[in-house]
Amino acid sequence: IDYFQAPLLTKYRVLFTERLSELLKHPLDVESLNSIEKSAKLKVLLAEDDPHIAKLIKHSLEREDFEVYCFYDGESAMEATKNMNLKQTPVHLFLLDILLPKFHGFEILELIRQLPVTRDIPVVMLTAMERREDFERAKELGANDYIGKKNFSPLELPQRLKNILNPDDVHSSQK
Repeated sequence: IDYFQAPLLTKYRVLFTERLSELLKHPLDVESLNSIEKSAKLKVLLAEDDPHIAKLIKHSLEREDFEVYCFYDGESAMEATKNMNLKQTPVHLFLLDILLPKFHGFEILELIRQLPVTRDIPVVMLTAMERREDFERAKELGANDYIGKKNFSPLELPQRLKNILNPDDVHSSQK
């Protein structure tokens, strides 16, 4: 391994061991490095009707190498979920508000858990609805986490989402 490849190995060894070993068999070029950078992003489908909060979340996640697909109403988020093809656009996590125009986050969560292509993808509810019964309903429907907006920290959100995600989710989408 030459000096150029060693830092790259160190940086990506946890998530991309197989991909790197394949690349190291051939000389590394700029295009190969760009493909590694692109594949390193975790993809999140965000359904949030408040554009200011959506922008804050998107900015916070993108700073930590997430790619965020924003939907501002339940209907567009439902359509995106129904039409999802994980081989073309893998989504590693859904981040849903509950109070959305046209369809509620609970309805989207139910759809996610019904579709074979999305049923195993983690779902986090991020909402102003902080009643115990809403939390319990989200858990019953299969949400992996529930974050109240009163206690929401955009700086902590990326790490919280990374803690929920299994590294195999990222790795398997690369195959």
